[in-house]
Formats: sequence, C-alpha cells, structure tokens
Amino acid sequence: MVRVRIKWSTNCGWLSNANTSNLKYLDNNGFYAIYLARYNSQTIMVGDGKLLYIGKAYDQTIRQRLQQPHDADQCMNNLKRQKPNYELFFKSGIISETDQERLTVQLVNDVECCMIFMNKPSCNAQCKEKYEGREVSIEHENSWIIKNSSCP
Repeated sequence: MVRVRIKWSTNCGWLSNANTSNLKYLDNNGFYAIYLARYNSQTIMVGDGKLLYIGKAYDQTIRQRLQQPHDADQCMNNLKRQKPNYELFFKSGIISETDQERLTVQLVNDVECCMIFMNKPSCNAQCKEKYEGREVSIEHENSWIIKNSSCP
C-alpha cells in the first residue's frame, strides 16, 4: 500500500480571487478542493461547508488550473444559485510525504481518484462510483472538508 500525506493550506480562498490570492501552495502543483460555504464577516470564519469538487494540477500550478474552465463549473454554479448566502471557496494542497521514491502522474491520479471515491464531491463525475487504482492510504493535514482515505 502506498502511503501519502497531503498538507493543505491552513486558510481558504474565494474561488473568484484565485488568480490574485496569496494562499499557500497555489504556485505549486498539487490538489485543490472547491466547496460551498457560508462566510461570516463578524468572525472571519467559513462554516457549514459542502464539498463540491476535488481536482489536481500535475503539469501546471494550482493557480493556473483554477483559472481554466472545468467540466464541473455548471454544477458548482447551479448549487451556488440554490444557496445565495453561500460562496465558492477553495483550499490548495501538496503531497508533503509519501513512501514512493518519486511522484508520478499515475500516483497523483490514484490519489485524486481515491479522494473523490471516498468523499463523493457533488460535482465530480469520475471516480465517484468506482476506484480502480493501486492501494493507497491518504492522510490530510489542515483539512476539515476532506476525510482521510484508504482505497483498496
């Protein structure tokens, strides 16, 4: 079994400001999670969140990937319209530890697919029903929105 640890940004960013955000790991390749949540300006807290999409940026930065069109854009925008007091936020994350010698595209694909399979984000289409990758165990640091995952 491959073991992976993903370190997520401590804070979150507004999806609409991804191109100018100074959120940690945005200029790395890695993973991102987009979710719908309520923002409280009094406490400066994001809460009551719903995970909508998990994605990866392997051969580009997370910032570059977030600015590109997604197949899930329509789904995310439809869900946002249903909750007008909510906003789209994101967290960015990198593989900080693994017992593999190097990061390969196949490992990154397996990690992404396992996270989708175990968390079932509303707007991901692939990997929600079936996981066919290698055995992988994923531990998350600084993420309340994504559960630790083990896929067969």
